[in-house]
Amino acid sequence: MAGQATALASDDEIFHIREASEDSTVQWTVMSLWFHYDDLSDHLANLSPEEWDYFHRLILILESSAFIEVVRHREWSMK
Repeated sequence: MAGQATALASDDEIFHIREASEDSTVQWTVMSLWFHYDDLSDHLANLSPEEWDYFHRLILILESSAFIEVVRHREWSMK
């Protein structure tokens, strides 16, 4: 969050965290973060104010005793 880690270093770090934890909220957070950076080219984070706000909210969730409950619903249709 200090803007010092590059994309590839961040990729390595968050996936080490994901592998080390069985907490479903941590798992969900890592996958959510993965969609916000490019792991094909190495560069510093260039996030919009909304993305920074989202990241800070994820940190608050991880620091609290809260959890994220994912409910999936699929509907199949011939359309």
